[in-house]
Amino acid sequence: MISHIDYDRNKDMNPHNRRIAYINRVMYLPEYAKEMRLTDVFSLMRRQYKEAITGLSDVTKKYTKKAMVLHWLYVMFTFTFIFEGLLIYGAFRTLVLKSMSLAELSVITSMMVSTTWILIGFTESLTSLFKNGLFIEYLRTFLEYKEKIPEDYEGIDPGTEIKSLEFRNVSFSYKDKEVLSHLNMEFRGGKTYALVGHNGAGKTTLIKLLLRLYDPTEGEILLNGRNIKEYDLKKYRALFATAFQDNRMFSMSVKENVVMGKNIPEAEKEDRVNEALKLSGAYDKVMSLKNGMETTLTNEFDDEGAVLSGGEAQKIVVARAFVKQCPFKVFDEPSSALDPIAEATLFDNIYETCKDNTLVFISHRLSSVQNADWVYLLSDKTVKEEGTHRMLMDKHGIYADMYTKQAKNYLAISGGAC
Repeated sequence: MISHIDYDRNKDMNPHNRRIAYINRVMYLPEYAKEMRLTDVFSLMRRQYKEAITGLSDVTKKYTKKAMVLHWLYVMFTFTFIFEGLLIYGAFRTLVLKSMSLAELSVITSMMVSTTWILIGFTESLTSLFKNGLFIEYLRTFLEYKEKIPEDYEGIDPGTEIKSLEFRNVSFSYKDKEVLSHLNMEFRGGKTYALVGHNGAGKTTLIKLLLRLYDPTEGEILLNGRNIKEYDLKKYRALFATAFQDNRMFSMSVKENVVMGKNIPEAEKEDRVNEALKLSGAYDKVMSLKNGMETTLTNEFDDEGAVLSGGEAQKIVVARAFVKQCPFKVFDEPSSALDPIAEATLFDNIYETCKDNTLVFISHRLSSVQNADWVYLLSDKTVKEEGTHRMLMDKHGIYADMYTKQAKNYLAISGGAC
């Protein structure tokens, strides 16, 4: 019963402890310093911290009375009833009934002390084992979790040529929320495609399905006419190089942040990383760092590590896609943190370097998609419009409206205002 109470108390305290741990971590991370100093978010976090402390106190009060009673019974059974009870009984027989000698009392007392501590140790071990067993049930659930798409998924070799990659009547839901519905599109080998649409239209989700990070809820994705589920997962994913918008830098050298463990011969690695950094626009910044490409990114484990700006980090992520040799390359908002000049240069490099690849990129800036061979506009969970830039402009539909509104931001407005 005591173990059950401890288990339930710890489970109820967990949300409050997680909140406290989060606030403690945020308070010393430099990434949050600007917001802390320039806004009143500290008072909000302080209030949340106090609420979490109050929550812990409420949980403690909830279980204290029952726990106290049980612990009192436990102490009474192990100490008072057994230890002191037998001691009083032995003294009564020796002093009152005269049926036991002092020598016998001394031996019994010594045995009683040893036996009592053995009993206490045994019961504590037993209750601890039972309590840990309750937590192990959670651990077993985690360890026995079956991946929906295991990383060692075996299948046929997809080869290295991409003739076509087709989404056929694909739907997908995150839990109960449908993100894509009956979507159809096709990417042909060696062509350039742009995915456009408002935030939440499902563009990034579509790329995750393409990479088989998830499987469609309905429909199928076909590579060269075969369902991608038939292919060996690692070999299938090796066909793609990706640069995601929500990038992360790892606490290792710039070179390794670009290579990302790819099996590149050491003799070629530095030259290929140099070329990738130049194409992404990160080369000059990297060379200005203390140790160049060997500089550690982030200062989590290295006080001399470099902390890059959003745009600089984005260029490193784009370099990852450049350095990988594969037939299909995906760029998810590769220029969202770049200025217009850097953006134009980057897209020129992407188009030139990936001219022999199947290229897919996502961009909110429609000025960058004009040179794509084909444009898919996603809206209402599916493909609403498709065609070349010129074809879509002539339709005067959603794409044309978006493009015209964005273009106004770059044009001088009549009357002298800009």
